[in-house]
Amino acid sequence: MSFESAINFKTYRKYLNLKNKLRYDYNGIDLAIVCAIDFIEIFIDDRKITLRKLAEILFKRLKLRQIKKTFCNYDYLFTSDVPGRKDHEQLIQNIQNDIPNSSYTKLEYYFIPYFNPIRFYKFLKHLRKEEEIRNVFFLQQFYLAAKFTFYARLIDKLEYTFNKMDLDGKRYIPLNSSAYTESALTMYFNNKKVNTFHIFHGFFGNYKQKIANDVVNGDNITAHNILAMSEKQKEDLVRDFLLDKNRISITGHPKYKGLPAKPKLTFKKCLVLNGISTYDESFLSLLPILEEISEETGIEFSIKPHPLSKISKRYDFSKSKINIIDKTIGIKDLLSSAKFDFAITHNTSSYYECLYHGLIAFRWDIETNMQFTGLDDKFASKKELLAKIEAFKIYSDNADVLYNNIKKILEYNIGIGINNYSKEITK
Repeated sequence: MSFESAINFKTYRKYLNLKNKLRYDYNGIDLAIVCAIDFIEIFIDDRKITLRKLAEILFKRLKLRQIKKTFCNYDYLFTSDVPGRKDHEQLIQNIQNDIPNSSYTKLEYYFIPYFNPIRFYKFLKHLRKEEEIRNVFFLQQFYLAAKFTFYARLIDKLEYTFNKMDLDGKRYIPLNSSAYTESALTMYFNNKKVNTFHIFHGFFGNYKQKIANDVVNGDNITAHNILAMSEKQKEDLVRDFLLDKNRISITGHPKYKGLPAKPKLTFKKCLVLNGISTYDESFLSLLPILEEISEETGIEFSIKPHPLSKISKRYDFSKSKINIIDKTIGIKDLLSSAKFDFAITHNTSSYYECLYHGLIAFRWDIETNMQFTGLDDKFASKKELLAKIEAFKIYSDNADVLYNNIKKILEYNIGIGINNYSKEITK
């Protein structure tokens, strides 16, 4: 593996072992695999559980009417389960739009104040046979048992809904077959002879410091076919997760099918992009530097917080020279708006999206966790950033060399210029 030196690698191995020891076959579906992301969030992220969250899972139900209707009328079903993430919805719809006889469904839920306490207790007893489970807080134990209960109930409902339907030959393409409800749907449809596909909504792995919960996108793929964005992503999947290379096809980046824009080299208005809340602390140390540079040079900095970042609650932007952008605005909309001429990123694969749209992206190199290959653009101080900006200005007289280098980086890492989704899904 490329991330064996991560500080929580031993914890990660314990999670893998726990997922294996807690296997629970429910009508041909392993509930431990379906709940993999929940194990990660509790044992790696130490997620705190509230009584409200516990009750929500116990009373939650998935609406299946639209899914059934789609499979009655179409051969290809696309789904997403990411409330508030318009960028992810846009990504999967970009794929779906190229597939004839297909339909996209956003998963929806309703709530009923009832659950089966006997089933809940049975799952709790199964989980507590392992010491690692008994050692976490009771609410975390109950939450895992509630998740097992939720998915068992969902499988029952799926069986009731689709028992008499012939789904042989149908195709299911979820946004993420590795986690949450879509993993259960994928495993169920696998058993119904539906051809299933795993796509990627971002990049993960190659962790330098700490393994993040997005590792589930590699170690818990439940679909038959894997559609990697790029050659680099395929190499990572084979090396780090021992996946059969014959299962993996390179299909390109769903949002970026054409060639990248020529790089801008003016450096007056900067878009700043950060990662998830795990990286907030190291990102905070960048902000005083940006304040100083803005004061001295007049460069305008605007931060678009990651949807899972809490940076807006930890820094007082009301007294800052730095602008804060609404989380709900999609990155693609910002990058294509022509409002910015360069970027700064920290622990986010949006680095490549910036390059694609013609923005040189400087990477804040403090507690960098993701080992992205790219340009010579990393900095760890105010002096280094200003020097990097001046170094890139030199390319104004030879922009083609820089552009060709960017194209090679983007093709290898994120698969720009490649669009094989229709070919692989419909064959």
